[in-house]
Amino acid sequence: MSENGKVVFKWVMDEKYKKQSIQSYINKLHIDYIATRPGTDYGEDEHGLFGYMKESDDVEGMNLQSIKKYVQDISNHNVKIIKTIISLREEDAVYKGLTSKEAWKSILKDRIRGIAEEYNIEFQNLEWVASYHMEKGHPHAHLVFWDKSELDNYKKRTFVNFKNIKKNIAKGIFKEELDELYDEQNKLKKNIGDDFKQFKDEFKENEAILNQIKEEMPGIYNNPILNTRFVDSGVEKISNNLKELKTKIHNYKYQDQTKEVKDLIDETSKLILNSSRDCFNTFNKYIETNLRIGVILTETETNEGINRVKQRAETFIFNKMGNQILKFLKSEEFEKNRKEEYEKKVKEYEENRIIKEQEFLEEQIDYLESQFNSSTTRLFSEMFHLLSQESISIEGRYGSLRTKYSGLSKQAKKEKYLEQRNTGLDWFTL
Repeated sequence: MSENGKVVFKWVMDEKYKKQSIQSYINKLHIDYIATRPGTDYGEDEHGLFGYMKESDDVEGMNLQSIKKYVQDISNHNVKIIKTIISLREEDAVYKGLTSKEAWKSILKDRIRGIAEEYNIEFQNLEWVASYHMEKGHPHAHLVFWDKSELDNYKKRTFVNFKNIKKNIAKGIFKEELDELYDEQNKLKKNIGDDFKQFKDEFKENEAILNQIKEEMPGIYNNPILNTRFVDSGVEKISNNLKELKTKIHNYKYQDQTKEVKDLIDETSKLILNSSRDCFNTFNKYIETNLRIGVILTETETNEGINRVKQRAETFIFNKMGNQILKFLKSEEFEKNRKEEYEKKVKEYEENRIIKEQEFLEEQIDYLESQFNSSTTRLFSEMFHLLSQESISIEGRYGSLRTKYSGLSKQAKKEKYLEQRNTGLDWFTL
């Protein structure tokens, strides 16, 4: 098993088909060895063992002989005794303060449940003892544990994932470092989104400039200087990909897309990374952070492990960027629909305004016509009244004169006529 990781976990396997009485005796000797061998940290106790057994966590206060006898007895009753070694690089052990019995007791009490789960041991059935050995250049702890329920029921040995055990132990030992890296990881997740938003605005601006150049100055579109700024930046390729995506997507969730569409979205994400230094730098920092986490969690001990961590991180980022791209397309579609709706409303407004103005004008004309007709009628009425009054007046005057001058002789009427001929009266009729 490789020992290149920060945490090394070894299972000290026993030979198969060994006689049970012999195996139980070997188990007893192993307990004595880890409790008393040179370099064992006794603390203030008679032996170096600590742990949990016989319903008690005061293993330090138990007699060593009784511990050895208990382990030998249960070994003779089909209980499998699992013997393991956990070690760190000396610099890591010193840096993390794991250089004493008490320090290892604390970390193992915190991590023992996860270790037992990998061996399919229920926590209520778990018993264990451990010790710390201060070996120069190789500080390590011996951990021995078993499933006490096997006293009643035989259990077939299950597959054990050592990577999960090492990861579990590392999470306890390097918790502070991992918390810092997880914080950095979360910030980078947010940063990649912020960087994309900034790129989106720059992309729209560059796309507009590029389209204007193609339309107004097609002769210099392929000029090398312009290539450096626009074409090589991927703006046109990204724009073409986005146009193609609009015709192929059915919703705006990356995980719901077909493989063909996902490949096109991922290709667009890569173009963005190659076109935006900020996006590219954040992407690389995110990959590096995941690799640093992988080192602590012993996931990068082999080239295969390194590639697996990188692939997992890249998949996450492309998924996130893919959703950002689809969100961008959704906002573009929304803006397009909103613009069309706005233009439709403006058109409707203009049409309604023209209609209303026409209706208002017609109403004004009708009003003026009615006012004119009313005024004319009133004028006619007043003129008729005036003429009627004048007619009555003149008729009265005529009657009065007729009475006054009806007794005159013809000669007298003639003389009167000549005298009053401009008054408008016909004196010859009086």
